[in-house]
Order: sequence, then structure tokens, then C-alpha cells
Amino acid sequence: MDAVDASSTRKLENVRVRGVLGEYDHEFGFRGDQGLAIIYGPNGVGKTRLLEIIEALVALNFAKLNSLPFSAGELQFSDGYTFSVAKVPKLAEDDATGSESDSILFDLKFVLKHRRRVLASSQISAGSDFVSWLSRMTPWQPVDGSEIWRNELDGDVALFSDLRPRYFARYRHETRRQGEAAPRREIDPTIQAFVDDLRIKLIETQRLTAFDVREGSRNRYGASEGARSVPTINRNSDEIKRLLNVNLSENSRLTQSLDSTFPRRMLERGSQSSLSEDDLRAKWAEQTKRRARLTEIADLKVDPQLSLPDDKLNEWQLGMLELYLEDADQKLASFSEVLAKINLLEQIINERLLAKNLHIDANNGMVVSRERDKSIIPLTALSSGEQHEIILLFDLLFNVHANSVVLIDEPEISLHIGWQKKFIADVLLIAGLVGFQFCVATHSPQIIGRWWALADRLGPKSSDFLGEDEGGVAEDAGEGAADAR
Repeated sequence: MDAVDASSTRKLENVRVRGVLGEYDHEFGFRGDQGLAIIYGPNGVGKTRLLEIIEALVALNFAKLNSLPFSAGELQFSDGYTFSVAKVPKLAEDDATGSESDSILFDLKFVLKHRRRVLASSQISAGSDFVSWLSRMTPWQPVDGSEIWRNELDGDVALFSDLRPRYFARYRHETRRQGEAAPRREIDPTIQAFVDDLRIKLIETQRLTAFDVREGSRNRYGASEGARSVPTINRNSDEIKRLLNVNLSENSRLTQSLDSTFPRRMLERGSQSSLSEDDLRAKWAEQTKRRARLTEIADLKVDPQLSLPDDKLNEWQLGMLELYLEDADQKLASFSEVLAKINLLEQIINERLLAKNLHIDANNGMVVSRERDKSIIPLTALSSGEQHEIILLFDLLFNVHANSVVLIDEPEISLHIGWQKKFIADVLLIAGLVGFQFCVATHSPQIIGRWWALADRLGPKSSDFLGEDEGGVAEDAGEGAADAR
């Protein structure tokens, strides 16, 4: 088996990380057919750091791996592969430079194995690049990959492309003085190909504010004005409008093509039909429901209530209507994926909202209205709990690729207990539609609910965790394990 071949069946099975926060060794597994992991424990054992380490390892984010507090980590996959990283202290001569920094730098040793056979390894000098230096030696830290950065002292936000000219001369001066100017070794292509096939997404606790970079935002001197903070829920609403309008454009092009050739194809087909009249009427009714639902969210410029005559259909009618249904299936296919996601998002959220209703359409994106008078509520006027829930579920439905691993940090933030109890079941529905594995890191026994059999405790066993030993756990755990299967 070639390690660089894409594998749609490859699943993450087990995670091991040593030396988290300098003292904890953590391990947890993904269980059930869909691959669910739950980690819990008291404050201070490094649950959030553990998720960040996993994300940084898959992303080969050398600077972040260097700064995170751990000594080694390993990911084990269902097809026999393991991918690991270990921190190797830099050689003594690298530090005998009179550096004014107290930061400890490490080389990062990556190893890819299949079964017990080493396929590739690389040792990277993570501290020798500008990105790593910038995050160590200045208040600036990356918040969106490496392009958008935030100043941790004053909260200011800037683009990496603007920080580089501001700090690069200092970086060159200090690294030359410290003997760090040698180019770092590159990652092995086999390792790069392997991680390129992995998809991972970390959903962090701070979800209400996003950062937006507007093209052409320049001051009078030609410099970028940087990024601006925008409410995430508004950005999500704009994104769903964009997706629906992309589908509308595709539908319009396909409709023109099919309609222009319909007479020719009908004449070539003749009166032949592979469907009986009963089957055709049943398919027509099913398609009419889909068309009616789509006209609620997108302007398809079709009659959603187009009906068939009650009289028995002749052969020519059957043949023509079957071809019409085939064409309509193709036209509607561009909406099938986004419609399924919209339906599930509306279903889950509208079961949660109190006296309010969420509706999505191509003109307005996400709209929340009051049930009593249908008045519109601005998205940012929703409670923080309502916003968190909508943003998180939107993220899972629309921003996660199939075959991904999703890491969800503290989903209980701002959610009352009723919503917490339903959370994992809701995400399992979404995971079944999109096709991803997920890990939940939580402090909440209500989030874990009936899923205790699938949960791994982190940290010392001597510390209490509310709900862990309460009555009924064993029965609930068995129910949760069965649901996961």
C-alpha cells in the first residue's frame, strides 16, 4: 500500500499526546461507525491544548507546534498508518549565542509509519522561520492560518503581509546574531502527501466574531487597512446566500441547455416510456414537493404546483412527461446537497428556538422572525446561546468536508441544559449527512448525557467530575453506545 494514495476509508482511531502542559499524558479513541470521541475532565488538564496539537500536527504548523506545551504526539489510523511528532531540544551550540529570549526552541521530528515500518521521517528546525519568530518575539499571534494576526496586548488586527515589512529587518538582525539564519530542512514529500489527504477542522470556543479582509481596502499610502471584525452569524448568512446563488446560476445554465434541446430529444425519443402511469404519477408528486420546497428558498421561475390531468395518459403524454421529469431531476440536482443541509439546519434550530423561527432563502440568507407577528429579528440581536448554536451547526454543515475530523471545543458555551442534552445527537445527524468524524471536548455532563461509554477522561482520577458516578450512568452509557453504532 502506498502511503501517499488518497484513502476515503481512512479513519482516525486513536490519539496519544505526551507531556501536555508539561505533566499530562493523554490518550483517547474514536468509537462507533461514525467515529465519535468525547474527552472530559477538570479544568487545567489541557483539553483545549490537546485539540490544538492535533490540528497543528495535521496542518504541519511548525510555529504552533513549537509553541504548544507538549513533548510528543501520535495519530493512529484505521488502515495501519501512524503519524507522529516529537520535540527534540535544539543543540547546545544553537543556544550559546547570547540570546535575550527566554523561549526554548525545539526541532520537530515527524515520522510516518505503516504498521511498524517507517515510511518517512523529517526533522524541522521550527524556530528558524519568520512566522515562528514573529509569534515568539512580538505580541502578534495568528488567528486565521498565518494571514490574519491579532495583537494580544491591544486586540488590534493586521494582515501578515503588512507585519512582514514592519518586522523583517529586526528578524534578520536578531537571527543572524543568534546564528539561526541557516535554512530549515523541508518536510519529506511522502509525509506532505499523507497529510494533504487528511482534513481536520477545529471549532473553537470564540465563535461569535470572525475576521474579514476586504479586497482593495487600502489607505492613502497604499497600505492595507488590515482585517476588520464582523459578527460570524452575519458572515454565515452572506455565505449561504452566495451558495444558493451559485446553485441558481448553475441551474439557469442547465435549464437553458435542456429546454433548447427538448423538442429534438422528444422527437428522437418518440412515445416510448419506461414508467407505468402509476409510477410516473408517483414520481411527479414527489418531484412537485421538492420543487415547492425549493421555490421557498430560491427563485427557480417554475410553477411549483404544476399538476397532471385526471384522465388516463396516452403513450405520447407518458413519453413526454417522463423526459420532462428526467430533465427536471437534472435541473434540481444542483440544489440537492445544499437543500438537505438547509433542511437539517432549519429543523434542528427551529426545535430549539423559543417563539422564533429560522428561515433561509437566496435573497436574505438566514432570517429569524417572531412567531406571533412575523417581525424580523436582527441576527446579532439573538442571545449569545442562540448565536453560538446557529454558528456551530452552520459550520458543521457548510464548512466541513466529507471524511474530515472535526474537533469541537466546549460546545456547552452559552447553551442551557436542554440544548446541551441534545447536542451530540444533533451532531451525529449532521455527521451522517456530511460524512465526518468528530471529537467533543467538554466540561459538561449534560453534553455527555447518555454517551458515557464513548467518553475518555483526561487528568488525574482523584479529581471529581460532576455526573461521572451518578446513578443511571451505566444504563445510559449502553444506550449511547448503541445509538453511535
